[in-house]
Amino acid sequence: TSKGIINPKLPFNFNSKEGGGIIAGFLFDGGINSVGVPNYGDTNLENRISFVENMKGVFGDVHINKKELGEKRIQINFSKIIGVILQELNIEKGSKLNKNKQVPSFILNGNKNIIKGFLQRAFEDEGSPSYFKKKAYRRINFEQNIDVTNLNQNTRKLIIERKIAPKCPDTILQIKQLLKKLKVESSIHFSKERNHIKGISHTIEIRISGKENLENFQNNIDFLSQIKKEKLQNMLKSYKQIQYRNGEAKENIFKICKKLQKKKED
Repeated sequence: TSKGIINPKLPFNFNSKEGGGIIAGFLFDGGINSVGVPNYGDTNLENRISFVENMKGVFGDVHINKKELGEKRIQINFSKIIGVILQELNIEKGSKLNKNKQVPSFILNGNKNIIKGFLQRAFEDEGSPSYFKKKAYRRINFEQNIDVTNLNQNTRKLIIERKIAPKCPDTILQIKQLLKKLKVESSIHFSKERNHIKGISHTIEIRISGKENLENFQNNIDFLSQIKKEKLQNMLKSYKQIQYRNGEAKENIFKICKKLQKKKED
């Protein structure tokens, strides 16, 4: 490819929110094709534009085909030299199917800013807020696939029946660890089994639930796109607030104060 970097920001610094976002983008919705061209794909134009801004923040004025930022396009291609740099950061080229991807160690050991940038892009790419009013549950899901072709049928059956824990992609375990650093607790669950030409894979998901965890996610990470931000905000608003009849609020506050005073005296 003839695309390059105009006025590069040397040395390239990935230890930033933008750097974390770039790594997540190429690990999840993007990648490096078999001939070494890095790309990022998303049907949401807002997300493609924000990714280009991240790239400019780290690399400088990256040259792209402006048509790739059109409403009807879904993928942006970047310079091969960027692909070379990304491979030095352990972003592998070629198909990601059946590969157990890894979050780079400088992200895992990074500060809160780089972790936020990484998780924000990761959840924008592979996560979604879900609210089912009838079942009264609210959660954020994050999904990854892992190759289980070599697992025997009985083991896979036990995983599907939720009788034994699923085999987890490293990215799931690593993202759970990163979430905890930003005060968000999560759990890991088997989602579904898929059959494809190259074998069998299991979809494993991280679930974030509970008002405190969802609020911490919103305050410490949040999504990038307006549509997912609004879904999360509406989900949090759906929690019922405690309402008291006239006079009950003062009475309950008085009771709480009396209990606290009694504990203090004891």
